[in-house]
This record gives sequence, structure tokens and C-alpha cells, in this order.
Amino acid sequence: MARREITQYFDDIDGTPLTDDQVNTVRFSVDGSNYVIDLSEDNATQFLELLAPYVEAARPAPVAGRSRARATGGAKRSNSRRIRE
Repeated sequence: MARREITQYFDDIDGTPLTDDQVNTVRFSVDGSNYVIDLSEDNATQFLELLAPYVEAARPAPVAGRSRARATGGAKRSNSRRIRE
């Protein structure tokens, strides 16, 4: 039996059906929480325009990087055999 899955997109604000070409996925963060919202072009533009004064006044957050492993004062390789004995 054949199976076909259809993905339908809707504007998360007004519920308007959107085609694959019309959907604008907007990612944003507030107070350390990340969000994703699917919007029409009009609503995406409106959203970004509403945020513009805040974005212009804000400063970029530092990019979180990997923390480097600190070297520990473990035994040297030359001492490993002695330790195992």
C-alpha cells in the first residue's frame, strides 16, 4: 500500500494557509528561550518592523563556544606502568 504525507503550512498568527514558497520561518530568542514561528511574508515583515527599534538599541550577544578541557595534574605516561604494578 502506498502512503503519501502532505505537509501543510499555516501562518501561526492568523491561520492563513501557506504554500511551501510562502512560509517564512522566523527564529528569535527572548530571555534565553528560543522560539520559531511560521509567518506569511506580510506578518514576518510586520514582526521584524515591530522588533526593529529594540534590535537597533541592542548589542549582539557573544556566541557561546565550547569550553576547553582543562589539563589536570594526572600521572605522566612514563609513570603509568609503575602505577599499575
